[in-house]
Amino acid sequence: MLDEPPGEPLEGGVLRIGWHQDLVSFDPTFSTSAGTLMLPNLVANRLLRFAGGAAFDPFERRLEPELARSWERSPDGLTYTFHLTDEARWQDVPPLDGRALLAEDARWAIERYAREGAHRGYLAAMARCEALDDQTLQIALRRPQADFDLPLGSRSFCIYPRELHESGALEAMRGLAGSGPLILDEATPGERLRLRRNPDYWEGAVHLDGLEVVMEPDPTRRLDGFRSGEFGYVSNPLERLSEAHALLGELPETRLHLVPAFASQWGIALDLADERFADERVRQALMLAIDREALAGELHEGLAKVLPSTPWIFAFDAEPEGEALGPWLRHDPAEAQRMLEAANALPLDFELRYRNYHDVTNRRANERVAEQFAALGVTMTLREVDMTAFNRAWSGNDYGAAADGYAPAGFTTDAYFHDSLVTGGALNRWGISDPQIDGWADRQSGELDPEARRELLRRIWDRVLERAYRIEKVGALRFEVYQPWLRNLRLYDATGDLGLQIAHV
Repeated sequence: MLDEPPGEPLEGGVLRIGWHQDLVSFDPTFSTSAGTLMLPNLVANRLLRFAGGAAFDPFERRLEPELARSWERSPDGLTYTFHLTDEARWQDVPPLDGRALLAEDARWAIERYAREGAHRGYLAAMARCEALDDQTLQIALRRPQADFDLPLGSRSFCIYPRELHESGALEAMRGLAGSGPLILDEATPGERLRLRRNPDYWEGAVHLDGLEVVMEPDPTRRLDGFRSGEFGYVSNPLERLSEAHALLGELPETRLHLVPAFASQWGIALDLADERFADERVRQALMLAIDREALAGELHEGLAKVLPSTPWIFAFDAEPEGEALGPWLRHDPAEAQRMLEAANALPLDFELRYRNYHDVTNRRANERVAEQFAALGVTMTLREVDMTAFNRAWSGNDYGAAADGYAPAGFTTDAYFHDSLVTGGALNRWGISDPQIDGWADRQSGELDPEARRELLRRIWDRVLERAYRIEKVGALRFEVYQPWLRNLRLYDATGDLGLQIAHV
């Protein structure tokens, strides 16, 4: 955790940030990306929220009240009851005009999330959602789901008004409003978002006068804007330790936050239905062929971890190493060569599609891996595609033979140990279909005993690594940078959002 400097919040000011993604949609059901979910969460509230700002701890997922001031789960795990505040009101803009936000509003939004859109997998166990009265929402489940309330505190489930959906305003990107601390003034795709303080915010005074998000895909330009003082915060500004030292040498008052790595976010996804990769020995050999220590040292200057793409914090108390990382997450090119020859897999030639989100993590890492594969007679041809094309192919499991894919930005155990792994899972971009994993994944999802659940998670962890269903690279640590005057802002990897609305100077 990054300690917050002492001092009381100052009132006023407009925070400007440089952001790497474009605005995609006003409809929060449309996708899981920040391009969809940032704006709705700036103007709206959620039933619950994760502890954020200076209180954010990346090693835990701690829920706090938001619209629901309290909530409870029944002993059998099948019923959740949320007691909503009677003070929340929609913003005083048409067509809401400051009316009270009621449990019926939350019911409608939750039911639409369950019925359609990118987040419905989180609510797959929901049998019924009812507004018992104006301030009481009750959700009944078909089966116990240990993580059920966690997504309700994430950016995926902001409560938004049905009027904007039914009028077509969300889909047409004509207007967006909520019950939150900021009111939308402008949303121009490819350019900027402008928001102003909600003077009637039900939860208390908002410190900032406003917020401006400038969409700038070029990291050099974002960092230049930070250097000039134009931006108080910029996304993804630094990839290497030397860049952090250079920035501190130029601007010594800059506040740096080193974000830990719990997993390898990027890795090679193979089409498991392709006969070239059906033999697990081929996949295991490709795992052994990668020199991850070299990737970590040469590309990341030591700021990277050799870890799989499943975050260890769900299954272990401390970062795993040695045998806990499975038999193939190591470098042994001689053994890799023997396994490829035994599988009659050589020569092996395939194309890897990728989007260069980060030069070190994507393009340069893929070039180094291709060189290491080539030493064994494996030709991996790199094909860079634009962001729209890649995201469409990745989310649709239609990327050809292989892709440099990213792990889901999950915040629940199920996101990584169920939805990303079960046959046909909503987040299963790798095409994994393993009846043994399916059974364990379903069991852990409904296991309410923490120790029994942990045992199932370890079994899943071990099998995914043993079968080499994903060809792992490395998990890069990274820096977040803040102007010295900016307070109470952290990037929440656990929930995938910034909490910009609670920042202040």
